[in-house]
Amino acid sequence: MGTVILAEKPDQGKKFATALAGKTPVNKGGKYEFESEVFGHTIVTWGIGHLVGLSLPEKYEWLPNKEKWDLANLPFLPKENELRYEVSKGKSQQYSTVKSCLENADMIIIATDPDREGENSATCF
Repeated sequence: MGTVILAEKPDQGKKFATALAGKTPVNKGGKYEFESEVFGHTIVTWGIGHLVGLSLPEKYEWLPNKEKWDLANLPFLPKENELRYEVSKGKSQQYSTVKSCLENADMIIIATDPDREGENSATCF
């Protein structure tokens, strides 16, 4: 498929695409797709705010007493490999676009912000 560049937000994605394409490419439903002198076939896509968030505690099977809130369940500390994510409301279309692009990429460039949220934007896929 080519190179996919994952930006954190739409305006950031537009700037990357414009710089790499030499002009502002057409937004094709949550992504810019163009030929780049640097990467060849290139897609720039992005998250939107909190595209994905951690699941609520009641989504974990091992948690006892899920029916009602109980102080005994605190602190709630799932192991790192047990973390569950959910797509934020109203953002499933962009999530699907990003996921599809990443699954079919030959090379992925993570171009999100250099902070905790930027890291989460990339690793939740």
